[in-house]
Amino acid sequence: MANRTCDDCGESFQTLTKLRLHDCPGGDGPFLEALLPEPQPEELPERIIETDEFQALKDDDRIDSVINMMDFPLPDEKEAISFLVEIDGHAYGLHCDHETAEWDIIAEGDDTDRVRAAHSDWVSNDVEKVTGSATDPEVLDNIEVPDEITTDCSMCGGTHELTAQPESITTVAGVFEYEGFCEETGNPVIVTKSGSEFIDK
Repeated sequence: MANRTCDDCGESFQTLTKLRLHDCPGGDGPFLEALLPEPQPEELPERIIETDEFQALKDDDRIDSVINMMDFPLPDEKEAISFLVEIDGHAYGLHCDHETAEWDIIAEGDDTDRVRAAHSDWVSNDVEKVTGSATDPEVLDNIEVPDEITTDCSMCGGTHELTAQPESITTVAGVFEYEGFCEETGNPVIVTKSGSEFIDK
């Protein structure tokens, strides 16, 4: 490990070569620093994004947009394990691996809609990797899944009605996909819900 001194707070800390950040009380914070000017997943802290950090991403004027791609219930103040961020007109889909907590760019490009669709497909095709496990199909037979849900929109700040997509491949694994449209931004809105959310209600 190498000793480094933080330019923002002056604290000295030890780090591996690939992880040059620490949880600094000053500056932009580890997630903003590792995302700007473009995402460097190897420098993101190996953990899920917390609520205040995700809000900081939304509030930063250097970031065009940030969208939480998975609406799973997470413990404590954790908010996002899979999200899309758009910086200078280029979109990146990032995901935190369930087992290793390492971040990867799973989709990217200049067309945000296409990146979002590719990100959603990746989540659909790799749902066990995303969630760690699938809901027991026998349990799913006994729950009522709403045809529509209302969700807050991180793009326009409003709310949208989303419609269930029962033919989605994720449904087989107990992850329910809902789709809608943000008229203000012209972008689709896709939200996934885990089966456990409906089982508990």
